Amino acid sequence: MNQHDMLSFWDYFVFGMSLVLSTMLGMYYYFTGGRQRTNREYLLADSSMNVWVVSVSLMASFMSAITLLGVPAEIYSFGMVFFWINISYMIGTPICAYFFLPVFYNLKATSAYEYLELRFSPFVRTIASATFMLQMVVYMGIVLYAPALALSAVTGLSKWTAIISVGLVCTVYCGFGGIKAVLWTDLLQSGLMFLALIAVSVIGINEVGGVQEVWNRAVMDGRINMDTFDPDPTVRHSFWTLTFGGIFIYCSIFGVNQTQVQRLLTVKSLKEAQVAAFIAWPITSFLSLCCCITGIVMYAYFQDCDPILAGKAGISRPDQLLPYFMIKIMGSMPGLPGLFIAGIFSGALSSVSSFVNSLAAVTLEDFLKPIIRRKGISWKEEKEAWVTKLIALFFGFVCLVMSVLAEQMKGILEASLTIFGVVGGPLLGLFTLGMVSKRCSSKAAAIAFIVSLLIGFWIGFGSVSYGPKPISLSKSTTQCLNKFNWTVDEGHDISREKRNVYSSSVYLASSLSSSALSSSTSTSPSDSSDSLVVKIPYSNKYSPSSSSSSSSSSSSEEESSSLLSPETSLSRRIRRTSSNIMQGISHSPSSSPATSQSEKEKKGQQVAHEDDTKENGVFYLYKLSYMYLAGLTFFIELFLGYLFSSSFLFPNNKALQSNLISPFMSDWKQFYQKNTRDDGFTSSQNGIAIDLEEYPGDQRDHETTDNK
Repeated sequence: MNQHDMLSFWDYFVFGMSLVLSTMLGMYYYFTGGRQRTNREYLLADSSMNVWVVSVSLMASFMSAITLLGVPAEIYSFGMVFFWINISYMIGTPICAYFFLPVFYNLKATSAYEYLELRFSPFVRTIASATFMLQMVVYMGIVLYAPALALSAVTGLSKWTAIISVGLVCTVYCGFGGIKAVLWTDLLQSGLMFLALIAVSVIGINEVGGVQEVWNRAVMDGRINMDTFDPDPTVRHSFWTLTFGGIFIYCSIFGVNQTQVQRLLTVKSLKEAQVAAFIAWPITSFLSLCCCITGIVMYAYFQDCDPILAGKAGISRPDQLLPYFMIKIMGSMPGLPGLFIAGIFSGALSSVSSFVNSLAAVTLEDFLKPIIRRKGISWKEEKEAWVTKLIALFFGFVCLVMSVLAEQMKGILEASLTIFGVVGGPLLGLFTLGMVSKRCSSKAAAIAFIVSLLIGFWIGFGSVSYGPKPISLSKSTTQCLNKFNWTVDEGHDISREKRNVYSSSVYLASSLSSSALSSSTSTSPSDSSDSLVVKIPYSNKYSPSSSSSSSSSSSSEEESSSLLSPETSLSRRIRRTSSNIMQGISHSPSSSPATSQSEKEKKGQQVAHEDDTKENGVFYLYKLSYMYLAGLTFFIELFLGYLFSSSFLFPNNKALQSNLISPFMSDWKQFYQKNTRDDGFTSSQNGIAIDLEEYPGDQRDHETTDNK
């Protein structure tokens, strides 16, 4: 690692100050106010928090360090199509605010899973909260380990020094300061996250040559690919997969997840909680936009020298691209790399502190208190608050242990992310079953939840193990060869584009001559027509693109090339042609006829296997876009819940309270009752009758009847 790539004293100072400020905020709320003597203050802040602070905290806990590193890498490799996920945020916000939130806020329950006991049974509550805890315990170690691993490989920052220091700071201010410390430090850490991304983007745009140059390079290589409207569910990312699939992921996090529900209960009223949810939406989308812009700028900078393909030291995974990009453009600016590192680890701090606080609440309310009540033990509020603090400190150290396990088990990174996506759909379906209908019984809900969870794990891990791998957009390494050392004498200035044209021309000529020489000595005449293969670089699906998509991709590249100057267009075309030819040479078939025949047989077997896979519905599910997984398990949960409840095996004989059904459903019922007969059927002119299910405890209808 070069000295230019090492962190300076000022970088460590800026990073250290961010940790010190977070610790001071946590200890401040430990020694002030009510001093966290009750669980209502420690876990719910006495419902006295500011709406704006809660809104920013909702975003900070949702956007982790993995997001800050992963989204720019996603844009770098697959283009701006991922930005469509923000449409799901816009649609999902009112669903969470008006369907789920009123039920939780009116219950005033510290744990969101207490609703499941009131609506179904203690067993349903236990399995749901246990699933949530398993999900969070595994994931929070990854949130802390992944950025440390990526940054240490590029910047020289000690991996375990970063993990231990960040983990201890998070444990201290979260364990002693409670939810108030978590919310206010989230505000500080969110500012660092925005500053880090904006600084990298602005400096990167200046290094590339301006906004127009960044745009031209992105358009030329197909990175502005937001016109992907293919309805095929096997397309990894498209408008439909990101919009409709993202709605279920967003609602599973903002609607029924303990970390977000607990934050929304820290404000004074339901109206303020709904306002906080709506404010969090544009803040989240703005940070997502910053990540997307950073990814586009990063691609424009590495357009002709992809660090992974070039085999740069320490760069082996996409999540290391952003730290490498940062150190290349800001390594000589003391303090700025430290600001970037502080911003990335702020994403880890905000997420881990949210997980620790919510895990403490769930452990106390869903597991410890029921045991104490059964044994008839009573304790004071102060003692209960101290027990909660000890539980929070315990989970803080569990986070450090999980980071160590992540170091030992290499496959846990991908597995934990799969778990995080698989669990959300069944949990969302379980809460929706309870809030939509009174017919679903506790046994039916429990069976439906377990079955949908198992199906989700089967599809999720099956797609990881047996599913096809995504294919990146085209990348190049034509300017990484360093064959020509350009030195400009005084009075002999050579423009960059002319140098690029000349170097690419010489590279193309040398490539063609070497390939011709090798083919004349080792390739038979019968196979000479197949010796040069130009690879089609782009496909948004999991499988290689068709000829139609390749033609459209090439045509769009020609159109985008026309936006540049003639010299720029010529140099880009020459470099692209030479790169494709050399890639084709490296992937050309063998010279031996027997070997060529065996490869053709293998290709035929592969095609036959792909045909069998397409015909087999089980393997087709492995091709399904991962964005649809939460939605698929959600609908499986609803279907099985209604199916089992409608049978005579699991009828619902439990009397329900009115506040256990979403107010949205009661309003929907009243809307249709305006045009109904006394027998409960609609009096439509076309003769279609809709049976209106009367929701339990709807006192407004009974009061109106009594008054009449």
